Amino acid sequence: MFPLAKRGRLECDACGTSTKPKNLPADVENEFVRVKSEARGPLWQFSGILAVSLIIGFSTYSATLYNNNQNEYLNSPAVGDRYQYRLENDLYSLLLVREIMDDTLYLSPNIFEIQKKNKLEQIDKIQNYSKYYYAYTYSEIRNMYDTREIFRILR
Repeated sequence: MFPLAKRGRLECDACGTSTKPKNLPADVENEFVRVKSEARGPLWQFSGILAVSLIIGFSTYSATLYNNNQNEYLNSPAVGDRYQYRLENDLYSLLLVREIMDDTLYLSPNIFEIQKKNKLEQIDKIQNYSKYYYAYTYSEIRNMYDTREIFRILR
């Protein structure tokens, strides 16, 4: 899958012995090097390089797209956005954007907390959000995001 080098041996048709090119006379070794340089390997040998390149390219594209979306959501919040955030006691929960007025966001906290941030979707149900609002300014939300207290924005 990854072509590293071309190797070759010369084999005598008459007796069947094989030898390495460096053990040959100079003119035969030169011909061997010429033939080896003209020989091409099969295309499937490059499939590993192609696969790795595609994986790296897709990962880079996905990460860039994700970061762009997060910045867009942060700069232009919308009602219904959910902020995943870390509490002081190493628990995780969500905040729901209920209302936006001027430079203030009114957020309802989720009534549940969870120990693993990758399990937050289990508590992300509309009935799990408090009916009470807390007011945050855009700058407070930006600061919470910059300090990684808010680590993901869902829309």
